[in-house]
Amino acid sequence: MKEIIDALTTGQYKILYWFIAAIVFIYIPWMFYYLRKRKAKADAFERKNRNAVKVYLAFDIIGTLTVYSVDGKEPVFFYETTRQGFYMFRGKHKLGVQYHWATISPLSITGYRNYNISPRELEVTIEEGKTYSLAYNRDKDEYVFSIVEE
Repeated sequence: MKEIIDALTTGQYKILYWFIAAIVFIYIPWMFYYLRKRKAKADAFERKNRNAVKVYLAFDIIGTLTVYSVDGKEPVFFYETTRQGFYMFRGKHKLGVQYHWATISPLSITGYRNYNISPRELEVTIEEGKTYSLAYNRDKDEYVFSIVEE
């Protein structure tokens, strides 16, 4: 055991040892703190605003749908296991959205090609007591805002 510790703290393994130590003692505790803080923020918002409506972002393996504003302000996000969404209130709102994805391209220097849809504003109407979903349809080049049937 002493030989293993000596090998890790000296010579060629010294960098690896400090890298692993930094992950275990700095990154992992910070990540738990961040996730707890993010969950507490969403829970506090939901307790304070009982009439808030949830809008889920559709599950997409290929690309990333980003909602960067709701009426010009930063949205309040929530996370439920594998689903992500944001809160909205009843009425008409303007959503700032953007979508991007990448495909493998052997002719590219980086090995993949990025596709970015320019930011757009969507005007949506929210009714209280319903749940909504937001997705992007790449074939039709349009954002789909719909009511979720439960």
